[in-house]
Amino acid sequence: MLLAIIARPYTRWRSLLVLAMAVAFAAVLVIPFLQEFFPLQLVGTTAPRAAVGLAAAAGLLLEAIWIGTRRGAPTRPSLRWRNRDERPGVASGRLFRRATVVFGSGH
Repeated sequence: MLLAIIARPYTRWRSLLVLAMAVAFAAVLVIPFLQEFFPLQLVGTTAPRAAVGLAAAAGLLLEAIWIGTRRGAPTRPSLRWRNRDERPGVASGRLFRRATVVFGSGH
């Protein structure tokens, strides 16, 4: 769930990553060899249901915290300027200062 929240905004490869992690986790739960490799035993039906419920509740809590901390936060500034004069250094007529280094001049 945390990976799904952090992977936003979803792009094709991020969506595939979240899907691959979910499929891998499901595979570990149902394939006996993987259950033995990762010492994992599902006992009964109550514990797995409780675990899924707790994970869903934790995911909702994380989502609420994520939304709450983002609300009112400044948006990410754009890396592009509307016109050339808004760029730093352009008002003085030069975008970057150049420094000349002369090696072996003896001065």
